[in-house]
Amino acid sequence: MRRASSRLYPVVPLLLALLVLPAPGLAEQQLYDVELIVFRHAEATSRQAGERWPRVAEPARHGRYAELSSDGSVDERHYRQLSGDALRLREVAQRLERSDQYEVLVHSAWRQPGLGNSEAAAIPLPLGSSPQSADEPVNGNGGSDLPVVLGPERLPEGLSGYVRVYRERFLHAELDLRYLADGADGRASLPLFEDQPPVVVMQERRRMRSNELHHLDHPVIGALIRVSPVD
Repeated sequence: MRRASSRLYPVVPLLLALLVLPAPGLAEQQLYDVELIVFRHAEATSRQAGERWPRVAEPARHGRYAELSSDGSVDERHYRQLSGDALRLREVAQRLERSDQYEVLVHSAWRQPGLGNSEAAAIPLPLGSSPQSADEPVNGNGGSDLPVVLGPERLPEGLSGYVRVYRERFLHAELDLRYLADGADGRASLPLFEDQPPVVVMQERRRMRSNELHHLDHPVIGALIRVSPVD
């Protein structure tokens, strides 16, 4: 009996290890729903002239973007845009729209994997835009074989840039936005220096708490963002 026990003993740790291993399909990447509202302060005037906007504003660029589609699976290359019925901040966006103090520029939501800082792709703005492919690798591509893309060569009118959500120890949201007012009237209302282009820059990186609404403030444009894990 003692000899039989000694033969079985080395097998016990292996059996315990097998019991704690995740079953197939349980180790899949955690998915998150990201909902974003970007708005403009309609009454942003020369009272914000103390803000030191860059004299030359380049388009926002990132090393890799995800394709935002309305169907299909979700992976590191493809994020799925959620339908209007899935928007949880519709009432918030409607209140902003009804107010004469704000103008909603973007309200959208998508589902994405919770990738790390070096793997997570960005969502380009305007939504549906297709950044051009780069001929050379870009730092920050994480050693991946994913195609490398850049932002636009020239700054378009309206809102442009990108938003990116990634997970390290905590969730993080990164926004790099440009706002170029449409038309002379809109440009004249912005707090700009006389010798610089009428471009507003917003660059924010914020640690997020899941299922909480976060407000990223700015004198001219602002953002509301919520990140929720998918059960």
